[in-house]
Amino acid sequence: MRTPVVAEARPTHTLAGDLLDRARRHGARHAVEFTIGDGRWSTVTYAELAGRAAALARVLPAAGTGDRPRFVLIMLPNGLDYVVSVYACLLAGVVAVPFYPPSVLTARTARVFSQRLQEIHRDCAPDVVVLAEDQAGFVADALAPAYRDGSGPVLITAGELPAAVDPAGVAVRAGGADLAVLQYTSGSTRTPSGVMLSHDNLVANVRALAAKTSAAEGEAAVSWLPLFHDLGLIGMLFGAVHAGMTLHLTTPAAFVRRPMLWLEMIDRARACLTMAPNFAFDLAARASGRSDRRLDLSSLRLAVNGAEPVRHSTVAAFTSALRDWGLRPSAVVPGYGLAEATLSVTVGDYRRPPRLLRVCADRLRRDGVAVPPGDDDAVTVLVGCGTDVVDTESVIVDPDRLTPCPPGTVGEVWVTGPGVAGGYWGQPERSAATFRPGPADDRRRFVRTGDLGVKIDSTLYLVGRVKDMIIQRGVNHCPQDVEYAAECAHPALRPGGTVVFGTEPDGSGPVVVLCELERYLGGPAYPAILASVRAALAEEFGLDIATVGLVRKGQVPKTTSGKVRRRASAQRWREDGFTVLARSPAAVG
Repeated sequence: MRTPVVAEARPTHTLAGDLLDRARRHGARHAVEFTIGDGRWSTVTYAELAGRAAALARVLPAAGTGDRPRFVLIMLPNGLDYVVSVYACLLAGVVAVPFYPPSVLTARTARVFSQRLQEIHRDCAPDVVVLAEDQAGFVADALAPAYRDGSGPVLITAGELPAAVDPAGVAVRAGGADLAVLQYTSGSTRTPSGVMLSHDNLVANVRALAAKTSAAEGEAAVSWLPLFHDLGLIGMLFGAVHAGMTLHLTTPAAFVRRPMLWLEMIDRARACLTMAPNFAFDLAARASGRSDRRLDLSSLRLAVNGAEPVRHSTVAAFTSALRDWGLRPSAVVPGYGLAEATLSVTVGDYRRPPRLLRVCADRLRRDGVAVPPGDDDAVTVLVGCGTDVVDTESVIVDPDRLTPCPPGTVGEVWVTGPGVAGGYWGQPERSAATFRPGPADDRRRFVRTGDLGVKIDSTLYLVGRVKDMIIQRGVNHCPQDVEYAAECAHPALRPGGTVVFGTEPDGSGPVVVLCELERYLGGPAYPAILASVRAALAEEFGLDIATVGLVRKGQVPKTTSGKVRRRASAQRWREDGFTVLARSPAAVG
């Protein structure tokens, strides 16, 4: 197609304005290169992206309903059409609602997907849904009960997306304070809620992240992260376009099928930047050990490890496995963030290895303080998630007294800054409880994250979540630590596939540990595996475990970013929804 000639647009302080500016200044540069992992690539330049987004933006305002914001649900797979659709929303001044279609539509995934779609529809009632052709009938049927009068959202399939127009004179139809994205939380602890992000929120956080990563014009970035997730959408896509980089993109399914693809893409693109959750680094490290290829990863300035707890063993294994391929020891950079702060709160320094804090395990669990261990003390290693990004401040607060914690004391992480979201769409009471004035006399607006952490020398170390802690005999046990110890107890257990929870609705009650098997094994092997898990947890934590169970791979509920869903697991357990291959103690009766 002919590359559109882009005239100067009205100056704006929005990400859509960034796109128009980039298209004007270097329209021929590739904005995104995409592959499904089969060796074939499709590309869109900055000028083409601006032209295609401008064409779709002209269609979207017709779906408006009075003064209410217009919501556009984007439920496409990773690809160029998703990129075009989200930038069209930003240009048009309508609210993008990132969503996802199931990669495989089985009876189970159809039921889960339909339920999630209906939940989001009840929450924001999208005016437009942009979707793949083969999903149109399913979506229409799923939403039909809500529109018995035959009305409903306008469905635009990928095949109906308009061709690029000349965006000369195109203006962004939104101000900085206007709602830009409704980012639904992944639901690791509760029913998903729509976080309201303004254009100002997005710009502030993307700029702050760029300052931490030194993202520069003309560089390359690589991502397989889903574009409906904040790390993939804001951290990778918005961040790359804002900086004038080229984003080399694939799909989550392609990465999971072949984790080496991620590393090969970094090598091919000479990429400087990538981001992923902790489990991805585990998968890639193991895959590299089975590969006979030799890659060059020396271009990689930093790989941000975020979206789930960062394990020091993972960082060490990844850097060790890829050292011979030119990976710098300090390239893996832990980070911390959440949707309610747009994305990034803290990021580590790529010029130095991650900070590791060795603390006395007993004092951390019993007293909630991070102090050096004695010679005979058990040790817990906390991974530093870096320091605050620009214009953002994280503070540690006593969650009960709502006062600042003394240095070195564990408390709830509160965050303030220009990235703090406007609240939850349609949930004023929950918004007021989560987004509130600061501790003591601090009148700035903060978000209560629900995460427990400690700050030492300005570095944030995460400990767990307030509502997930397992408390026995007055001792606090972080479930992530228990899960990691359990899965390390036997080689047959799948990394990242263990969940621990209390069986009561409030998280209390008898403690259950469920472990996914890496592969199916015969029954005679199970007693030894169960005994290994029990012994490891008794030795390290002294926990009373009511039940240890083994389940098949994929049984443990997870969020879209790979975090285990402990409350959902507990509910499924109460409903007898797990197929348990073996348990200890054995079920009676």
